Amino acid sequence: MKHSVSLIGFYKVMNVLERQEIRGVLETSLINQTLHIPQMYASMKMKISIQEKAWLLIIVTSPEGTIRAQGLLMDGSIEFCFSEDLYSTSFSTVPGKISAGDWSIELLNALPKKGPYLIEVVYGQDSLPKLDSEPLQVFATSQYEAGFMLNNWNPNEAVNTEQRWYKGDFHTHTFYSDGKLSPQEGMTSAKEIGLDFFVATDHNIIPTKWLKDSTLVIPGVEITSSRGHFNALGVRSWVDWRPTASDKGMESERGMNRILKEVGSQGALRSINHPLLRPWQWAFKETLLSEIDVIEIWNDPTFPDNVNATKQALVLWDTLLNDGYSIPGIGGSDSHMRPTESYVEGGPASLIGDPSTYVWANELSAQAILDSVKLGNVYVSRGQVLNPSFFVNGESVHMGESIAQNSDITFKLNYKCTTNGNRLVKVINGVRTEVENLELEGIYKEEIKGEEGYRWIRYEVRSSNGELLAFLNPIFNGTKKHSLHIWADLLEKAGFNND
Repeated sequence: MKHSVSLIGFYKVMNVLERQEIRGVLETSLINQTLHIPQMYASMKMKISIQEKAWLLIIVTSPEGTIRAQGLLMDGSIEFCFSEDLYSTSFSTVPGKISAGDWSIELLNALPKKGPYLIEVVYGQDSLPKLDSEPLQVFATSQYEAGFMLNNWNPNEAVNTEQRWYKGDFHTHTFYSDGKLSPQEGMTSAKEIGLDFFVATDHNIIPTKWLKDSTLVIPGVEITSSRGHFNALGVRSWVDWRPTASDKGMESERGMNRILKEVGSQGALRSINHPLLRPWQWAFKETLLSEIDVIEIWNDPTFPDNVNATKQALVLWDTLLNDGYSIPGIGGSDSHMRPTESYVEGGPASLIGDPSTYVWANELSAQAILDSVKLGNVYVSRGQVLNPSFFVNGESVHMGESIAQNSDITFKLNYKCTTNGNRLVKVINGVRTEVENLELEGIYKEEIKGEEGYRWIRYEVRSSNGELLAFLNPIFNGTKKHSLHIWADLLEKAGFNND
């Protein structure tokens, strides 16, 4: 699992002033090693190796309390490069000098397997070899604070100033956690499928920099617990998810509620991922529904178990909507594989951007995308281009909006499908009705009479055999007081309380 130049090669190009080795055995869930640095240096390289497969979360903290590196090691070895030079630091490493004093190396072992580990460290005054030649956007610069902040990230920086639908992916992985693609390969894959943006969401790793390109990259992180995963979309600073926190962090109900609240206070969106996909379903029953911004309804359609999990997620979502919540639904490829690989022999490739989430935004900036997602002006699709629009009294309204009861609604769909025989399905308060057989390309228009009482309306596109191809977020008539308040309430109401 090599992410940069080898340590052996590093010895040859750097004037090494000191080398240290730390050996031990993974025999507890937490191992905290101390690395003493005798004086300040310009650069450092650290290699951590294991002999048994593991799920080893790694946090390296400087004497000042800044988290300088984050990693996930599953097999073999992982390397971190530390330097003031932005082009010589790892994507998960905060740049800066190597301070004198005691550095902490936390190894959080999520698997009970035992085995030896080796930490090799070299440091000196020379510069490290450059890891990247492409232009970079730097999210975090040198800082001496607890945790770290993405203090150099500007969420208002626009890549495109046109108001339109933007196509993206809210759930992606690289080889910095358990994915197979490098950031460079991920960018290439995103371009090939026509993405305007994607969110980098490696497991418990916040990116400190990324490649700079016409494709907008939004920093994120997948908080990955043994009891469920959620994405922090547009994360701005470190949040302590560690089970070693006083409230047990991401492994306790109290800790997870604290993490969700802190992520929300940053302005990041909190997305519950694959909520009913076993064994990774959301099992925090005390989660406050008020602390959830969006739900990932559709996760990688090529993963066989997701067919049923997506069906269940739609039921869960409809239950939320029926209770008066306007929590938007999004999609995520949860991409881990190479574009040529499939979960099923001879099956469809698992690709970044499948499904794609389309967001109507005033511009292509992180803030504009996240703001529109929170409002619910979103649809999710596997290649169908839908261009939906709603009108009330001749005035345009967007998905996610709440309009007055008794208002007549005009719905218009200017669509392009990838196959023949698709069907448009209307869903009102959870009740489905097929309303149109779709051509490859066309315009569908429908007048919906207003009614008294709370009501929501959304649409789906399905194939002739019922396979989900796209879904739109709802529009609401009126509002409703909530009767459900925590995740356990939602599961019970939706009929999943025994799952």
